Amino acid sequence: MPDATCLRKAVFACFAVILFSVFPGAAFGQSEEEPSYTQSVVTIGTSSIYGGNVSAARSAAIADSLVSAVSQVSLNLVLFDAMNRDFQIASSLLFGQTNEYIREYKVLNTARTASRYSVIVEATVLVGKMEEKLSAVGVTLRKNALPRVLFFVTEQGYVDPVPRYWWKAEDLQPTIYSESMMALAMAEKGVTIIHPPAVSGSELLESIRYRPAPSLQEMLSIGSHLDADIIVLATAAVEKAANRMGDQTQSYVGTVTAQAIRIETGAEIGLSEQSYIAISEDPAAGGTHALSGAGRLAGEDLAEKVASVWQKKIEEMVGIDILVRWNGNLTRLVELRTAITGTAGVKQLLPRTMDADELLMTVDYEGDEKQLADSLMTIPYSDFGIHIYDVAEGRLGIEIIGID
Repeated sequence: MPDATCLRKAVFACFAVILFSVFPGAAFGQSEEEPSYTQSVVTIGTSSIYGGNVSAARSAAIADSLVSAVSQVSLNLVLFDAMNRDFQIASSLLFGQTNEYIREYKVLNTARTASRYSVIVEATVLVGKMEEKLSAVGVTLRKNALPRVLFFVTEQGYVDPVPRYWWKAEDLQPTIYSESMMALAMAEKGVTIIHPPAVSGSELLESIRYRPAPSLQEMLSIGSHLDADIIVLATAAVEKAANRMGDQTQSYVGTVTAQAIRIETGAEIGLSEQSYIAISEDPAAGGTHALSGAGRLAGEDLAEKVASVWQKKIEEMVGIDILVRWNGNLTRLVELRTAITGTAGVKQLLPRTMDADELLMTVDYEGDEKQLADSLMTIPYSDFGIHIYDVAEGRLGIEIIGID
């Protein structure tokens, strides 16, 4: 039946979205025209059938699915707080011109009732172009809002309980299953993972080579040398659980305890304790699965906690506050924000509050308020001008005005 097929396809769609979110750009290369990578997602679109016009309903359902594709990708690019705060700007850029971010699409399946038409569509989204447009107007991208992380994980397997850790002096580095899955889970959330240096010949690691539990100060020092913002300290172990089935199938429970430490202050900014139960006839495989599962849970949990703290850190940025009276013209506001972020000396723009008439934002600027105001006065805007009505310590007041 078509409806049953559609349901099966919908289930597949969920897995496809997860797969391509983990490995963006894996299936599609970058072209000379595109600033970065693409991502393939599968979405469902629907539309009502009006006046028996099935063709129009099909087109509308496809359009709905493409908006969903762009929406899914944008939520992976931008932290929720930033998207929520900047939704009017992001919506204008992304959803008002969806086709600009779709390289290609294909309809995988359709379903129709008397009043509704549904489609499953696989779309290739131009992620790099979305990043470029959002960055240009000062929307904080997830990858720019989150820290660089270095892991220090000590793991004990079930069959081989000898502690495994990456800084051990061995020619062949062991696979640390919990760490790998923690890193993957945090990378999916936008955290930058620092790959540790090779142990052989690294004087930086000489003092900790054979110690599974270095001191906090030693790990902070190494993290600082490797330009990390945060170190994640974790222990992982697996043991046989109580449940079993028959003579061979056994359950195993992996446990990971991980804490995130901010290098700048040495303070803990997140703690996660997670367990995962796996079953297997093979003790080695069961232990590996349990450690991997616990590591992924810990990574997901820790990423959310770190993101929350790091976003507050960004929002506490000291800079120049700019209050813009934009008078309801979103196109002009987007152009002005693009101009401000592109001004020499502006390192970052952070929107604070926005309503139908005014936008408050803070910019990290190398100069003073008068220098920034002078720079903004030299920019030729398309169909409007600006009136800088307030220049004071720590703030500018700008009104978007029509051209006389």
